[in-house]
Parts: sequence; structure tokens; C-alpha cells
Amino acid sequence: MNQVEALEKAILDRAEQMASECHNRADAGRKNILREASDKLHLREEKETLLAKSQADRAYLRKVQADELKLHSKMDHMRWIG
Repeated sequence: MNQVEALEKAILDRAEQMASECHNRADAGRKNILREASDKLHLREEKETLLAKSQADRAYLRKVQADELKLHSKMDHMRWIG
């Protein structure tokens, strides 16, 4: 192998090494982006679940209060009649 071929091989080897490093960094960046997106989605789902639970709790309490008012009204009516 002459000097030119050796230099050509060294340049190609270095280019392959640099390409591999670039690919590894890109893969790590991709994994990081996917992990962050998954975390954000999980947080959004938790927030929406808590909001839905809160709304359901409020609706339940309103229903219970309305039923209690109806019951008291009926009891008052029964007192007046009976």
C-alpha cells in the first residue's frame, strides 16, 4: 500500500467514525425527544384525569345537594299536611 492509499484509507476510516458518532448522537437525541414527549403526554393525561375527577365530584355534590333539598321540601310538605 502506497502513501496515497494509506492516506485515503485513513480519511475514509475517520469519515466512517465521524458518521457513526453523528448517528449515535442523533439516535440519543431522538430517544430523548421521544422520552420528553412521552413525559409531557403522561402529565397532560394526569391533568385531564384530575380535572375530570374534579368535575365529576362537583356534579355528584350538586346532585346530592339537590336531592337533599327535594327531601327537605317533601318533609316540610308532609309536616304541613300531616
